[in-house]
Amino acid sequence: TREIVYLKPVKYELLEDQYAYIRLTQFQKKSADYIIDAIIKMRAEAKNKGGLKGIVLDLRSNPGGLLDEAVDVSSIFLKDGIVVSTEGRDPKNKEIRYVKKSGHKELDIPVIVLINGSTASASEIVSGALQDSKRAIIMGTQSFGKGSVQSVAKIDEQIGLKLTIAQYMTPSGKKIQAIGIKPDVYIDEVEAEFVDKNKKESSFIREKDLKNHLTATIETAEEKKLREVNELKERIE
Repeated sequence: TREIVYLKPVKYELLEDQYAYIRLTQFQKKSADYIIDAIIKMRAEAKNKGGLKGIVLDLRSNPGGLLDEAVDVSSIFLKDGIVVSTEGRDPKNKEIRYVKKSGHKELDIPVIVLINGSTASASEIVSGALQDSKRAIIMGTQSFGKGSVQSVAKIDEQIGLKLTIAQYMTPSGKKIQAIGIKPDVYIDEVEAEFVDKNKKESSFIREKDLKNHLTATIETAEEKKLREVNELKERIE
């Protein structure tokens, strides 16, 4: 027998001491548990720095994976309701997957989900569930659009046939297949190297940069002298 080893699909980092950044690369076994562990660790780290103020869940270029894990990940951020439903040839035959009410919950902290054109399948299920419930703001570009449910029928010992038997629907009934998830905030993707090379320095002249400008308050002689020294220094810089 050979033991199956699951590599952790989660990378995380505490940004600016108060914002939890979590990148999930694939929905594999225990993905939700890894996310919960990451949040707990970053909450502890941010405790003496003002507390955790937000979570960024990065699902860019995540191709999907296990449906159960998509439900579990969504359930971290949702109290109740539908995560996803599947609709077959007969619209009356629906399978509905609901939010799991037990387990670790993050219901109040603001959440942003990052997606792009390679965000697919289980990633789109999570994005759609959090978007429809208004639990998270979805940012990035429109996702891939893989919303089909497939089943493999065995023909003989070596041959099988893959059949598309249904399609995924978001909680509000929106179809994912060939449509994808449309972000609430569109942000084009850029290479970090390009950004660094094309940064522009802000060199606008403001009211306070003008010599002898009017001040908002009445100054004492000492305050005026200190202000003029600081403004002269800024103008030189």
